[in-house]
Formats: sequence, C-alpha cells, structure tokens
Amino acid sequence: MAVPYEVAEPIFVAIVASLVLLILAAPRLAGAGGIFGGPRLRVVAGVVLVAIVGSAVGFNAIGAPLDPGRRSIQNGHTFGGSDPRLLAMRGSPSLDGSGPEYEYDYAYAPGAEVRMSFTLLNFSSAPLTLSEVDAGLSPNVSSVRFLLPPKVSSDAPAAYPNAYPNEPADAFANQPFHSVDMAAGAEIGLVVAVTLGPCPGASPVPTLPPSASLLSELDPSLSSGFNVLGAITVRYVQLGIARSESLPLPFTMNAVTSPASTYGCLPA
Repeated sequence: MAVPYEVAEPIFVAIVASLVLLILAAPRLAGAGGIFGGPRLRVVAGVVLVAIVGSAVGFNAIGAPLDPGRRSIQNGHTFGGSDPRLLAMRGSPSLDGSGPEYEYDYAYAPGAEVRMSFTLLNFSSAPLTLSEVDAGLSPNVSSVRFLLPPKVSSDAPAAYPNAYPNEPADAFANQPFHSVDMAAGAEIGLVVAVTLGPCPGASPVPTLPPSASLLSELDPSLSSGFNVLGAITVRYVQLGIARSESLPLPFTMNAVTSPASTYGCLPA
C-alpha cells in the first residue's frame, strides 16, 4: 500500500524535528534514569536520526519523490503530424526548457477530436508505477482522454490507424490508459485525444486537403482560436510513496476558429 507524499513528507519532517529536540533535551532528562540516564538517550536518538536522514538522502539520490523540488517523471518526445485536422505547427525547441517547444494548431469544429502522440520518461534511478494521467478541461473543451497502444514501448505510438504503411498493428494507441510499470530510465509512449466543445460565435474551420502542406505560422487565418491543452497531471508510485504532480508539456494544442472574434470564442 502506497503512502501519499502529502502524508509522508510532513511525517518525515515531524520525526526529524522531534529527534533533534530530544537530543537537545537529553541533558535535562538524564536524571530520570532508565533509558534517559546518562548519554544513552542522546546516542539512541542520534542513531535513529542519522538512519532516517540517511534513508531520505538515499531516496533522493536515486530520484525518489521525497524532495519537493524534484520529480521522477519528465517529458520525452512529441509527434503530432498525422492528425487530419492539423493546420500548422509553429515554434522551435526551447533552449532553456522554460516553456513549450511547439504549438500545434487544429481546425476547429464542435465535437471534433484532435490527437497528439508523446512520451513520458522515468529519469530517476528507481522503478515506478505510472498509475494515472489526466488533464483539467480548458474552456470550450468537452473531454480529454489518454490512450495506450496494445504493446507499450518507448516509441511515440500512432494516434490514428494506418497512419504509416509499415507500422505494426500494435503501434496504434487504441486502449484506454491503464497503470504502467516503468523501469529506471524507461520511456513510454501514449496519445492524448481531446474533444472540442462549443465555441460561441465561431464557425467550423475547413481542414487542409490530404496532400497539402501545413500553413505558415504567419498565416493570418491562424490568428483566432483558443488553447486546448498545455499541461497534464501525472500520478505515480515509487518505492512505496505515491505522488501527484502537474507536468507542463513541451507543446501546446490550439483550436483555430473562424476570424469572427480575435479572442477565439465569444462569451457564452
């Protein structure tokens, strides 16, 4: 049974603080006799403190989620070029990792589904179990689903069947997300499928012809729209500790609307 990080972290701090106070108070308690007599209390408390702190240092050294400033899951690779509603891809890799690397622009239509393939990486030195991946609903988005291929691997899976002539049948992500064990350094591919919702004041935008090139990122028709997805929440268990984190993605998904409103959708 996993211990939630929100419980483990304050318990660890409380135990360490109590042991430190006990060591400091040991001279005053020496007259009580028994285990409180002489230096025994300070020695016992010191040994326990060293063991606990040493364990925490060891956990952090292998990337376990005890340090609030570190996470075991990070972004891997991204691929979104096979979506039939994709209009444009803009941006370039971020040099400092401070923001999204790319923006993918999709033709808006109410009820349409757009997809993106990407990977997640366990960059720690200990195995973990990725138990859940989800995302909050942005305005004008009806649903967000995460899918896995029948054979989970380190490759970015196909978001649609028959996207490439030579890909195996098990490369298509057609299974609902389920718990996945990830070895240290392992990478897994999954697909996010976003269903677009109503956008007051906007009309459906036509998709590109099958053989057409993507639009230039400076095309004025791309100036109107709304954000679809830019972050996810990952939940995982590592060395008996369960943790939930918000993970900014290295890409954003946008819906391009008709230019009736430069802000995308009129207030409902």
